[in-house]
Amino acid sequence: MDDSGAKGYGKRVQVVTRGGFTTQYAHLDASKVKVGDQVQAGGLIGITGTSGNAAKTVHDGGDPHLHWEVLQNGRRMNPLDYLCRPDGRPERRFD
Repeated sequence: MDDSGAKGYGKRVQVVTRGGFTTQYAHLDASKVKVGDQVQAGGLIGITGTSGNAAKTVHDGGDPHLHWEVLQNGRRMNPLDYLCRPDGRPERRFD
């Protein structure tokens, strides 16, 4: 969990996976994991919220939301490539 506010993300969780991938979840109100925890796909890692720059949008009528990023070897990837198809198969895998 990092609430340093880097890039206005506020409270965030970063998950390091195989193949040099990192997924980042930002604007959280709370983390449900701590540094070094092992996490499982589908597990609860945080609570969507309004930390960081998201707080500004809430005051302007916006809603709490999640900022999700996929990085490979530090390079941002298109997260749509990592969502599941309608048949439940992943578009790509993190390995």
